[in-house]
Amino acid sequence: IAENYNECLHCPGVHPELNALSNYMSGEEMSGAGSWCGGSMFITAEDAATMGNDGGHATNRPRIEGLTEEDDKTILYFALFPNALVSMHPDYVMLHTLYPREPGRTDVICEWFFEKRAVEADDFDPSDAIDFWDQTNRQDWYVCELTQKGVGTTGYTAGRYSAEESTVHEFDNLVAGRYMEELKGKVEA
Repeated sequence: IAENYNECLHCPGVHPELNALSNYMSGEEMSGAGSWCGGSMFITAEDAATMGNDGGHATNRPRIEGLTEEDDKTILYFALFPNALVSMHPDYVMLHTLYPREPGRTDVICEWFFEKRAVEADDFDPSDAIDFWDQTNRQDWYVCELTQKGVGTTGYTAGRYSAEESTVHEFDNLVAGRYMEELKGKVEA
């Protein structure tokens, strides 16, 4: 799930609704110290104000406090090792918390956070965002299930599919680094 979250090369074929609002090649990768990786993508649909199932233009929710007009078309996506995916939109924040249960099975809790003044408005309706991401999540999880089945076959060869997946590679390095720390601690003990 984290690898899927960290790339969007699959978006045109798997998420036509998402790709119509935010072109899969519009993003920029970010890097820095710490146990995170991520980047930005941009709302490229001219008339869209957010990521929602209505084309992103029916919302009258205020932008997240502290963001500027320049941020209005930017979405930030961050994977926080080991199990959180944070997506900051102009008008809401979405948090996925991943709970691995066994190989091939992960429980996911998805939460949305809106500005207090938006929630307190008489006409507050978050359904455009929640419905949009519910559909997108289900599309992703289906593809992840297919991928997991493929990984279990004899024809599977591990590795990167594309050099464009540098954020996936960065997340995999975070995971590998943690395994190496654990192994080193056991060897020294």
